[in-house]
Amino acid sequence: MMKRILLICMAALLVLASAAAEVTEEPWRWRVKPIAAGQHTVAVTAQGTVVHAGYSSAGLTRVSAWTDIVAVAAGKEHTVGLRADGTVVSVGYNDTGKCSVEHLTDVVAIAAGNSNTACVLADGTVKVLGDDTFGQTRTWQWREMVAAAVGEKHVLGLRADGTVEALGDNAAGQCDVSAWTDIVAVAAGGMTSLGLRADGTVCIAGAADEGRAACTEWQDIVDIAVSADCVFGATAEGRVLWAGKDEYGLSAVEGWTDVLCIAASDCHVVGLRADGAVLAAGCNGYGQCDVSAWNVNAMPTATPAGQGSTPVPATPTPAPAVTAPEAVTTPEATSTPEAEATPEATATPEVTPTPTPVPTPVVTPEPLPIWERVPGYEMPVADALVAKDVELKFVGILNIPALDVKLPVQSTWSYEQLAYTPCRYAGSCYGNGFVIIAHRFDTHFAGIGSLPIGSTITFTDMNGNQFRYRVVAVETLRADQTEELLSDEYALSLMTCTVSSTTRVVVRCERK
Repeated sequence: MMKRILLICMAALLVLASAAAEVTEEPWRWRVKPIAAGQHTVAVTAQGTVVHAGYSSAGLTRVSAWTDIVAVAAGKEHTVGLRADGTVVSVGYNDTGKCSVEHLTDVVAIAAGNSNTACVLADGTVKVLGDDTFGQTRTWQWREMVAAAVGEKHVLGLRADGTVEALGDNAAGQCDVSAWTDIVAVAAGGMTSLGLRADGTVCIAGAADEGRAACTEWQDIVDIAVSADCVFGATAEGRVLWAGKDEYGLSAVEGWTDVLCIAASDCHVVGLRADGAVLAAGCNGYGQCDVSAWNVNAMPTATPAGQGSTPVPATPTPAPAVTAPEAVTTPEATSTPEAEATPEATATPEVTPTPTPVPTPVVTPEPLPIWERVPGYEMPVADALVAKDVELKFVGILNIPALDVKLPVQSTWSYEQLAYTPCRYAGSCYGNGFVIIAHRFDTHFAGIGSLPIGSTITFTDMNGNQFRYRVVAVETLRADQTEELLSDEYALSLMTCTVSSTTRVVVRCERK
């Protein structure tokens, strides 16, 4: 009977973990972006500075003095920059207080719209600055948020579990997003909200007329953007799709290729291409589309607080070589009697012009996983199973290859629960001090005291994330040495009783 229960537990957990592991991480890449669009276009350079084109009133060009920037966002008349240390800077028209960001710290993502700025903090909360006519700044109850988007008068917040919250004007239904699930990115513009699902499909709320609803038929989308009358989607193969009203020539995006990410204003759209080029289409009344000289040729060297220190590996793309004009090359001289008599002709040296340096917008790295951004993030729990009136809830699967032991681990412990599988006693796989206990059954922890130093142990949580550990010590503790057992000096500890039951065998592991 015991063996059958374990098999049922393992089968259920493996299915859950496998399903979770199939979700691609790629769409999560663009929660913060190196390009942004308002009545202007801005982009981050490899040196952490910002370049600007287009509308320049209200001090918008002052972005040239910014340093250590890793992401940008743009409203109609303001620009926001996220620094590597998690602080935020902003310039532009500050009529509603949307630029008053200097007091914020530990910011991991930013968004901007016509009248608001949204900042996602490392603790999963969201601070919205600016106009509150429709209650769009009242995000006090939002938790576990990882990204945000701002429309004309509404704000979206993306939660780590793939659900979405919305506040603000709902005249067109743009805040009706409570039924959305499996969302990995959000975008907002005008009276439209857009969500990107983990499977590469798109959902829309709000103004979906004039053909915009066609976006729900798109496939393989990895990034999204919204203008006043159009919605855009960048596909996995680098194409850009659009749906809506083509008033400003926005359909030109159909000819774009190799695009990594996109951003849009009310009337223009920009894209960052894999070869480093920055593309633009739409209204150019302020010169916001004059970005043809911008090019990516380096990856970032810094990341925002709470988002890791290792950038996404990529091969830098050099700027295109500048070819010398024909007129610079000296043509061969025509032979003359005097020339034939000259023993050695002096060759005119070829002159090659020095290439003009070009701005280098940065490609933003992927954010850290949710447990490294939200302090105290709890391990997800699988649906409960019941065995002899004992409820079993699991947090993952422990694998000890050296002992041929692979068992589900329960989220809490009791003597009744220990009769079935190992249990979490303390801590979490997301930090140090993770303790798993089990009985000294042959199929449980009977052999852990003989594990060789250096042995590998893995733990897989219910979202399919695998954590690898290496055995560094095997200790014997008295039953009353609870404090020593719970030491957070080690990432993982496995404990069982000895034959006498008066002492405990504890295997100590460090994270690989």
